[in-house]
Amino acid sequence: SNLKVKNKHIKRDDKLLISVDLTNSSSLSGDEIVQVYFHDCYSSIIKPKFELASFKRLFIKAGETKHIEFEIPASEFSFYNNNGELCWENGDMKIYVGGNLDNLLCEDFLLYE
Repeated sequence: SNLKVKNKHIKRDDKLLISVDLTNSSSLSGDEIVQVYFHDCYSSIIKPKFELASFKRLFIKAGETKHIEFEIPASEFSFYNNNGELCWENGDMKIYVGGNLDNLLCEDFLLYE
């Protein structure tokens, strides 16, 4: 819960800073893998709906809440076009965070020069 994007406007040499709170609401302690995906809303090429940007595996006790932070270099949002050239496109993006693709939190951010 509590997904926050600390800098919603990202330049090519910036890092996307995000944080989220993870609560283990079960009666058992265990490992959780927090996954961070992104989606380019208006890409010039066809891309997957979800692209993995980062993940963290952590142990969380029963009933515990942990605050998790991610720093994702803007270079993660570049891609190779149909000519094999590395590209950067300005535009609207979405970041998704969660333990699986069926239960994700979402926030918007913007790439620009």
